[in-house]
Amino acid sequence: CFESDGCDIPTTLCSSSSACYAFQISQHIKYGSDYYIDDFELLSIYVDGIEIKTIKYRDFSGAFSATSYHQEVVEFGYSSTNGGLTIGHCDSVRICGSEVPTGSRERNIFDQLVKISGTENLIDRQTAEYKAACWIIHEDEIQFEFSETSSEKQSYLLHQRYIMELLRFKFNLTGHMRNKHECEWYGIYCDEDEIVVRIDLAGEGLSGELFGELG
Repeated sequence: CFESDGCDIPTTLCSSSSACYAFQISQHIKYGSDYYIDDFELLSIYVDGIEIKTIKYRDFSGAFSATSYHQEVVEFGYSSTNGGLTIGHCDSVRICGSEVPTGSRERNIFDQLVKISGTENLIDRQTAEYKAACWIIHEDEIQFEFSETSSEKQSYLLHQRYIMELLRFKFNLTGHMRNKHECEWYGIYCDEDEIVVRIDLAGEGLSGELFGELG
């Protein structure tokens, strides 16, 4: 969450707790005569409600008649030590048995899936989330070429395929044509844009609780 000083409504961004970020903050300040700034707070950065960085102007004092330009780059990312976002970190993540650095296809997919399942579930080898993610990354014949510049729709379709595979692992489903598009799977119905609109598995004898990723 980014909150400028004096702003009533903070700017909030959806981030992944396993990703790495670099934000460049630039500000022009116009000074009149005898203008004084002492430790003026410009911007605070919060992750899950916890402040991790405050950017301030310091030691601007005296008489000014020009415009001052302030710029700072804030870099923070995944820390393997605490499992969350930390200033000055951009650590690799162990994904499906391999250490994966930021910027790779595997890491980009993993970072997207973390947004809906969380880091802990996706690094625990015993969970259905871990198994579904590893299948998407390594075994799925429909190989997503996902990158940091992928569109919002590509993100949605990646989440959709992962959730359908997660459904299979959660309820031990059989009969799915896993290497076909999920819209061709038994009990899955899609619209013309290949967006899942209905799931009907009434004949599968399923029991148990639905999981949060289904929305």
